[in-house]
Amino acid sequence: MDIGITGYKGFLAKHLIEHISSIGIKITPIDCDVRNFSELSGKFDAIVHLSADIGGSLYTSENQFKPTLNNLQMDSNIIRYCSENDIKLLFPSSACIYPVDTDKKLNEDVIWDKANPFKMYGLERLLMTRLAKYADFDFRVVILHTIYGESKNSTNFPVEICKKFLSDDEIVVWGDGSQTRTFLHVNDAVDMMVEVLFGEYYGVVNVSESEVVTIKEVVDILSEYTGRTDIKFDLTKPVGAKNRGADMTLYNKNYNYTPVVKIKDGIIKLYEYLKNEKN
Repeated sequence: MDIGITGYKGFLAKHLIEHISSIGIKITPIDCDVRNFSELSGKFDAIVHLSADIGGSLYTSENQFKPTLNNLQMDSNIIRYCSENDIKLLFPSSACIYPVDTDKKLNEDVIWDKANPFKMYGLERLLMTRLAKYADFDFRVVILHTIYGESKNSTNFPVEICKKFLSDDEIVVWGDGSQTRTFLHVNDAVDMMVEVLFGEYYGVVNVSESEVVTIKEVVDILSEYTGRTDIKFDLTKPVGAKNRGADMTLYNKNYNYTPVVKIKDGIIKLYEYLKNEKN
């Protein structure tokens, strides 16, 4: 068995490559610009498509034209390549596809009922996620919520807030801190993705921690751990969706792996990692 992977230099990809290789399965980086269909080659049993033009909430808010074109090109090329060559595809979608105005845990069925995703990035991911339903090959979609772990290059909230606690500046938090999120450690994320990739497929499925926490609760974990209290909440900054908890009913019904890294342990581990990298 040979698994191809795009975006192989990324944070999530590196962990996924390590995990799949450790169970004795060959994994081959797809080392080309997947925006160019003619550069794609190779016969794989499956492809995990992790290439994407993406940043944090600010990047997604301020850059809605060219990143969307890039993602449309990459995604459509990979999907077409898999279709023409009958290659199983694992496509990581994003919680950004969900309506930004909901106050409930996000259930996969919502993507068929209502469209109000976060910015153009969410709209593009929603299009590809919906497209999977009509595919003529094995097209599997996991909806990834915030994945974090020991990395200094990620632009997501856990890394950014840890860096702020490590700086000498006042700690500025975007929004009032009441935004809700789920945070899944990368080690748990790859285990869950592998279950969906190699097991039976039951449709588009959330891959997330079930525990919902507020941004302020994460800040409080770091404040208690570091003793820092010089924290300011900036209501002028973009905050994304107000609520983004994940309904894990479908995943828990059909798959066995349960996340083990709790947010308090994970965020402190990430803080210590970044602290050591800084020193």
